[in-house]
Amino acid sequence: MKKIITLSIVALALASCEKKGNNVKYEVTCAECSLTYSNSSDNTEQGSTTNGWEYGFDAEPGHFLYISAQNKRSSGTVTVKILVNGKVKEESSSSGAYVIATASMSMP
Repeated sequence: MKKIITLSIVALALASCEKKGNNVKYEVTCAECSLTYSNSSDNTEQGSTTNGWEYGFDAEPGHFLYISAQNKRSSGTVTVKILVNGKVKEESSSSGAYVIATASMSMP
């Protein structure tokens, strides 16, 4: 019985020490733009959007975060943000015809 209690305490201690991932969110503001971003699996995806876009996932330390958006119009502004646990960590904005805004970082 003593061994079971000891093992249970050790298991609980190890579980409480386990580092959880950080919540990541990409935000894009644009009228119409093309997107390139690193996803939750650390792979690159592409897409497009009108009137903005958001994508969220959990990331472990060392995960590379990247978001890029290109304006598809002859004028306008594109803004990209990387938020970690609700705080803006990287942000970029660009205005004009077919401009690109890019933000990237590695999870600490």
